[in-house]
Amino acid sequence: MVCGPDVSTHTIAFNTSFCHLRDTSAEADSKLSTLIHEVTHFDDTFGSFDSIYYLRESRKAVGTERSKVKTNADSLAGYVVWGEVFYAS
Repeated sequence: MVCGPDVSTHTIAFNTSFCHLRDTSAEADSKLSTLIHEVTHFDDTFGSFDSIYYLRESRKAVGTERSKVKTNADSLAGYVVWGEVFYAS
């Protein structure tokens, strides 16, 4: 539902399916988490990667793939929206 962001111009292109996402959710993708996810890819905000997709999978990876979680766009989005639950050990 999103094209990769253009980090040089800070442009994010959303597909119309983005409009049908829930506003927020701790368990699944939402408009808020998707927007934050994309913004974290910009080099001057965080330079994050897509190592693990989906908020639910990011939460599961906290205990097993901690190095990926710290630079993962969905993990960062989850942390911004929902707090420490995405970084707890």
